[in-house]
Amino acid sequence: MFAKNSQYISILKYDTQLKIDFKKLKNEDLDKTEESTFITHDETLSRDIAQKINQWQESIPKTFISTLCLCQDEKIINKTNKKLLEYTKVQLNNSFDVVVKKEKLFEVEHYFEFTGLDYVFSPFQVLNLHLEQNPTSNTLVVLTVSDYIYIVIVNELNKIVFNKIQKVPEFKDIKDSRFYESEVLGQKLYDEVYFLELQNFISKTLKEFYTNKSECFVDKIDILYTIKQLSDEQIQQLEDDIMISTHYHYISLKDSIYELSRGPNRLLQSYVKPRVKKGKSSTKWIVLLLVFLLALTGSGIYYKDKVINIVQQIKMTKKEEPKKIVVEKKYPLPNHINANNQIRDDIVVLLNAIPYDMVVDSLEVKSDNSTITGKMLTPDSYIKDIQPKLLKFYKYSNIQVKDSKNIALDVSIYNSDPVEIDTSKIYNAALPEYISDGFMPVKRVSDQLKIILPKSAVLIYDSTFNLNISTYNYRVNMVINSPIEFFNLLSNLNKELYSINVSYPIIFLKNQDSSIEVDFGLQFNQNK
Repeated sequence: MFAKNSQYISILKYDTQLKIDFKKLKNEDLDKTEESTFITHDETLSRDIAQKINQWQESIPKTFISTLCLCQDEKIINKTNKKLLEYTKVQLNNSFDVVVKKEKLFEVEHYFEFTGLDYVFSPFQVLNLHLEQNPTSNTLVVLTVSDYIYIVIVNELNKIVFNKIQKVPEFKDIKDSRFYESEVLGQKLYDEVYFLELQNFISKTLKEFYTNKSECFVDKIDILYTIKQLSDEQIQQLEDDIMISTHYHYISLKDSIYELSRGPNRLLQSYVKPRVKKGKSSTKWIVLLLVFLLALTGSGIYYKDKVINIVQQIKMTKKEEPKKIVVEKKYPLPNHINANNQIRDDIVVLLNAIPYDMVVDSLEVKSDNSTITGKMLTPDSYIKDIQPKLLKFYKYSNIQVKDSKNIALDVSIYNSDPVEIDTSKIYNAALPEYISDGFMPVKRVSDQLKIILPKSAVLIYDSTFNLNISTYNYRVNMVINSPIEFFNLLSNLNKELYSINVSYPIIFLKNQDSSIEVDFGLQFNQNK
């Protein structure tokens, strides 16, 4: 009797832009999605934009509008804390709440007074959702949204133990300064200022954390961005200056807000209560009701023409203008067969170069170099046999002989700068028709990989990288009796209808019982 369609609209306000994402559901399944961007400079939502949003709301009565509360007057507190009079409190997770000053929340509600609001979430809740889906340990996690930087530090149990917020200068502040010369140079200046502000904020946060806390040590930094503002060189510089491994990943705010808006705890996590939705009866039932009422009055014939007119008016009112459907672009996934075959061939090259009179202790293979360590009776075989084979695939190969009292010499062979070849002619397997199960969270992927890998393999989640596609990075450690078992694993992966490929570095280490311990990267790729 009532329409089963619903619509979720997330609205994010940036410095001079308003980004709006629409997700239309049909029978609880995602049916359509589209995005719009508006230029805005007002303190409240302009009437023309509000009118368009209200038109979208009227087309589907069960519409939910969500946004984020961006401000510095927000913090994470223990659930045991008493209610703060000047703050509004909502749930972050089972251990913590997040609070914001009531005056700041009033500003958010006032901005949307012409459209109404259903959910207002905290960026800290976006961070918490990310941590639940991508568990990590001893990590400083940064979320950059508009002109705000949000930081949380998690311990070895992925539990938040510290949080901070910092507002950075806006572009208009740079534009109003005496250093501004032009739009291009101004943007470059802003990017440099933004990088310095981010670097200083991370450094100060670490210093403050170590001053007050001592139960964990940060060994990794994850920076989540919505709009990429830092270059790879700046990330490397940040890593060198702070001396902590740093990763820079994309995060979809619109998808995070959508998940929070439909999550089981949305009523406990939103700073505002959702509006009551009115049901939308079908034309059929409205017509039957009218006919029934007219029949009761005994004047059905007299009002026949009026009923027909009413029905026509209802149909005209309900008729919706066709909307332009914007389908999210799906990028092709990496061809895992070609990737695995190339890694297999790289290892085979090195194994084939090892003579029978050499005992290998370890073999490490990277994308641009490799190292073989072991024992040889004489280094002459390297010059005569090993080096000529390796120089067919590397531009540089060198051997180092360590002093040893044993008859066999300890040697280390280092190779670098692979010879450039046209791999497209060698690795040209057709792109498989991958299974599409919708977006798979890291836990589901981990469970799937454990089924594929040998039972003795240890799978450890490392990180997530998002650009055009989403990639989960893992490290795998397993014990084998022969390299053939590793090659068999590659063959099994190639049969999968998911994009799963082994990645560098790959390390083979001989154990005392002659078994081989192999450690390698594993990537699971999927569309976002």
